[in-house]
Amino acid sequence: MTIEEYYSALAGHDWYYNYSDDHRVWQRGVAESKRLQAICQENDVFADMYTDFINWTNNPREIRKPQLQDYQPT
Repeated sequence: MTIEEYYSALAGHDWYYNYSDDHRVWQRGVAESKRLQAICQENDVFADMYTDFINWTNNPREIRKPQLQDYQPT
């Protein structure tokens, strides 16, 4: 998986699935969350991206949403 693909998966993930009243939405969210966590173990950049998205979703008013260019090699 490329950095772009992983970023896209993180950006498209329903980070608030735990709040859903629909059990199917919750199940999909759990499965996708486990998949994203497993992928983030592949390299340090993915781990940083995952951590940054977690931090942003927990505090979106104070933390800027992670941007793809933040993880591109210079």
